Amino acid sequence: MSIEEKNRQRKARIGKIKKLIVGSVIVSILFPTILSLCLMLKVFSLQEQVNELTKMIENKKESSEVDKTVDLADGVYATELPENMQVQPMANVESTTEANSNEIEETIVYLTFDDGPSENTSSILDILKEHNVKATFFVTGKETDEAKALYKRIVDEGHTLGMHSYSHQYSEIYNSVESFANDERKLRDLLYEVTGVIPTLYRFPGGSSNLVSNIDMTEFIKYLKSEGITYFDWNVASGDAASQNVDVDTLVNNVLNDVGLYHTSVVLMHDTTEKTTSVEALGKIIESIQALGIEMRPLDENVPPVQHIKAESVNN
Repeated sequence: MSIEEKNRQRKARIGKIKKLIVGSVIVSILFPTILSLCLMLKVFSLQEQVNELTKMIENKKESSEVDKTVDLADGVYATELPENMQVQPMANVESTTEANSNEIEETIVYLTFDDGPSENTSSILDILKEHNVKATFFVTGKETDEAKALYKRIVDEGHTLGMHSYSHQYSEIYNSVESFANDERKLRDLLYEVTGVIPTLYRFPGGSSNLVSNIDMTEFIKYLKSEGITYFDWNVASGDAASQNVDVDTLVNNVLNDVGLYHTSVVLMHDTTEKTTSVEALGKIIESIQALGIEMRPLDENVPPVQHIKAESVNN
């Protein structure tokens, strides 16, 4: 083989080696680049998923907060709220109660029961009678013979019979002032027909500061004022609205921890079939309050009202 031929072969080998080196360099550059691009696309996709999940969580949290507000306000159930119900911000919310001061003033506790009559009403009345305590029942509209007998027993035993709406359905009651008025009058007429007493006290479902009404609550307040009806909210809550059955000790402690904060304590409890621990706690609550030397009375139109939105702040 000639020297010239050897040189050609040598150059060919060198050329192949150069191509291999260049190819390797190109591959070593392109592969990480392509891999990086793939990873970036994957990260971008994951970020979109994270953003979507975050949005879902935030929406769920907001929904949960609205339901919580409804539940805690009155012990009513959020399932009563229609899907198109708008939530309005709480405004002009005040309390008419005064905290303890250096002045010596009589402390009075007013036990109130919402949502009855129920299967537990008789037991509640028995406990109140046993302890010689009068209370206030903010009732709903029920026209069974059993319910009518309980309305009458409440009055006959010296308790105050107040109104808590006929239907207790937010979508109906708070749809308009006319709907609210029709509901209130229907309950007022029923209670008068059964007991011979015209009720003059009212408790708004959800309270006067509720966040679920389509209409500004001051419009309903104006209506009640025009009818000579006094509405009462509460400044002490037993906590029995939080779930079906809060344990007895918790209910007792919730009441006792707060009744000493005000000269006038209006205690919110519930009279429904499911609230069995509320009935079990009632005797202990009464005995504990009596042990403090505090008197318990029923509400009437002469009691300074505890109101989240003051009636006097609402112009007719």
